[in-house]
Amino acid sequence: MPENRRKNGVTKPLLVMAHRGEAQMFIKNWQMSRVDFPFAEMFEQSDALLLICGEGMQNATAKTAAVCGAFRDQICEVLNFGIAGALDERLSIGDYYSIRTAYGELSGEAVFQTFTSADATATIDCISASRRVRNGEFARKLLPFAPIVDRELWGIASICKMFRLPFRSFKLISDVPAVENDCAPIAENAAVFSEKLFSFAEKIMPNSESGFAEKYEFTFPEQFHVTFSQRKQIENMMQSLCLKHRIAEIEILEKAGIAKIAHFDISPKQRTTLLIESLNDSYRRNSAPHC
Repeated sequence: MPENRRKNGVTKPLLVMAHRGEAQMFIKNWQMSRVDFPFAEMFEQSDALLLICGEGMQNATAKTAAVCGAFRDQICEVLNFGIAGALDERLSIGDYYSIRTAYGELSGEAVFQTFTSADATATIDCISASRRVRNGEFARKLLPFAPIVDRELWGIASICKMFRLPFRSFKLISDVPAVENDCAPIAENAAVFSEKLFSFAEKIMPNSESGFAEKYEFTFPEQFHVTFSQRKQIENMMQSLCLKHRIAEIEILEKAGIAKIAHFDISPKQRTTLLIESLNDSYRRNSAPHC
C-alpha cells in the first residue's frame, strides 16, 4: 500500500484514463513503473501518477475514489485524457476539446448534479452515458445536454468534488456514434489514439510542482512594447487557442501576423495593441488566427 504522504513535499497530477490502450504511449514514453496498489491498475513516474480506471461510470467512480483516498496528499489535480464520441455531427474526428462541464446520464435521464472543470477557457460540455451509444436515437436523446459523450468523466469529476481536487478533461473525438456504432475500429486504432493523446498531453502537462504549466515564454521582438498585464492577456488567449488547434504558440503568433505587424510604421505600443486585437478576434471566433 502507498504511504499517504507527500514525497519531499511535492505533489503531482493524477492522470485518469479508461483503457490501457489509451494509456500505452504514456506508460512507454514516460517509462512509468507499475504501482503496487490492490484496487486499481496504476503507474507512476516522478512527475505524474496514472490510473487505468476501466470503462463506465461505476468503475471510474470506485477506482478514482480508491486512488484519491490513498494518494490524496500526493495529488495536486486530476487530468482526464481519453477518446470520446461526437453527438453533434459538426464536430470533427481527430479534434481535441477541453471540457467545461461534466454531465451524467442514468437510465435514460440526465443526472441532476453537474461538475465544472478548472479550465476557465473551456467552452464545450461532455455527458457520460451509463451504456454505450449504439444507435442514433440514444445519441439524439443525449445531444441536448452536451455535444460530446464518454463513459467515465462524470464519475471522475464527482470524486474530485468529494476530495476538493480540481479536474480538467481533454477529449479526442474518435467517432460519431449516431453514424457508426461499431467499436472495432476504435479498438484497432488504440495505439494511434494513444499517440495522439500523448502528443497533446506533452504540450500541457505541468513541468513543476505548481500544477498546470504555462509553457508560453515567447520573447517579443524589439518592435513591440509589452506590459506585464498585456503579456498575461496574451498568454491566456494563447493557451485557449493552443488547446483548440493543437499547434505551437509561435505558430499562433505567426498566423496572427506578428511579422507583418512588426514592420508597421506605428509605435511599439500600437503594434502590441494590434497583435492583441488579432488574437482577440480569433479567440472570440474560436478559430485559428490570421492576419
